Amino acid sequence: MPKKTNRTSASASTSANRPKPYLHLCDEIGIEVDLTRRARTPGEFVAGVAIVFLQGHLQGFKQEGFSVWTQRDQEGRQVRYPARKYRFTNNEGVDDEGTYVLFRTVTDGDFSPRKRLNDLILEAVDAAIVRAQQPSAAA
Repeated sequence: MPKKTNRTSASASTSANRPKPYLHLCDEIGIEVDLTRRARTPGEFVAGVAIVFLQGHLQGFKQEGFSVWTQRDQEGRQVRYPARKYRFTNNEGVDDEGTYVLFRTVTDGDFSPRKRLNDLILEAVDAAIVRAQQPSAAA
């Protein structure tokens, strides 16, 4: 019979110290922000983000996979959208890779919806950072 072990690890103890994800409410959606550690060096992961649908036909669903990163070569942050890699064989018979973005605008070339969503996500991340810095959030 296998020996039972206590599976407490360093990751389990650090996850208990991490704040719960912050839910920033907008009109029909909520933006769930899961912050990482406080260091903000260029090119670093800042937060994982999910869009939570609060009303309408998609109520009860959420789209995960968004992330916010610090810019490598300038100040500020950038939002990355959920995407999946795929492999295919091109016309020359060579294996190649591509990326398919899972959250797209309805009209190709119209980036205004994407800019609005980026602004909402960055606003939610800023609010989560402010909340995490408050003494009552750490308790």
